[in-house]
Amino acid sequence: MSLTSKIAVGSSFVFLCSAFIYDIYEKEIQLAILHKGVVKDIQRQELQMRNLMELNRQKHVEKQYTETLAKKEKEEEEKNYH
Repeated sequence: MSLTSKIAVGSSFVFLCSAFIYDIYEKEIQLAILHKGVVKDIQRQELQMRNLMELNRQKHVEKQYTETLAKKEKEEEEKNYH
């Protein structure tokens, strides 16, 4: 085998290996990006659930407050009539 053919085969082998390594590396990067997206989605869902729970809690507190306020107003009206 001549020196030129050895260089050609060697160059082809190096190119093939580097292309293979690049492909694997690129896939790992894409998987990492996808995983970050999934993590962000889960965090958004958790934040949304916490916000909904807080909203429900605030609605419950507001309902209790308005009921208590209405009850006090009714008691004061009854006192004023007597």
